[in-house]
Amino acid sequence: VRELSNDALALDYGATAGGLSLHASARHDWNDQFDDAVTWRVGAAYAFDAIGGRIRASYGEGVKNPGIYELYGFFPGFFTGNPDLVPERSRGWEIGWDQQVGDTLRFGVSAYASTLEDEIYTDFAVVPSTARNRAFESERRGVEIEGELQALASLAVRGSATFSGSEENGTPEIRRPDRLASLSVNWTPDGPFSAGLAADHVGEQIDTDFATFANVTLPAYTLVSGRFAYAVNDR
Repeated sequence: VRELSNDALALDYGATAGGLSLHASARHDWNDQFDDAVTWRVGAAYAFDAIGGRIRASYGEGVKNPGIYELYGFFPGFFTGNPDLVPERSRGWEIGWDQQVGDTLRFGVSAYASTLEDEIYTDFAVVPSTARNRAFESERRGVEIEGELQALASLAVRGSATFSGSEENGTPEIRRPDRLASLSVNWTPDGPFSAGLAADHVGEQIDTDFATFANVTLPAYTLVSGRFAYAVNDR
């Protein structure tokens, strides 16, 4: 029987003075198998009410312990756990601007970057495969844009897009598309009817071909969906 135990204490504080908002949090973890960890996050925002804008920024650190399957899992002939794994650690920052235009339009833009150390991955180059910590740091960065337009009292349009890059030791990371985008239109008139239409786009990404264990490029794709609802009664 395998067992992991973790206890934590977290503190959180926020303050507002006029247009300025401050936030800070910290957490201490006591783990029965790994070193104790202290993680924290600080953030600030300032609202410019005269123009309907707000600037915000944050920085923080995090930790993620290996799971019990990664440490001790066993699947005969295919996978064996690695009890020598160490926790993943990350640090990152974000800065952004939010803007309200009248009563109908809201949008925001954010830039971010983060670094991940000791990322846990499955090594398929050995038989049986096993979990390992990566030897190099993983760097992620990108820009996010999102917005909402209340075109009519009963018609709302929402959209978002993310343009990102992620690499480890100079090589693009797998399963991390270079762009994501979504667009939705929702119609909610007075009465029992409502409807919506949405499109979600995922850009190219690298993945592993598990027949050959070689990297392949997956093409971009777009998923379009629609919905229609009728409220039979208030319940």
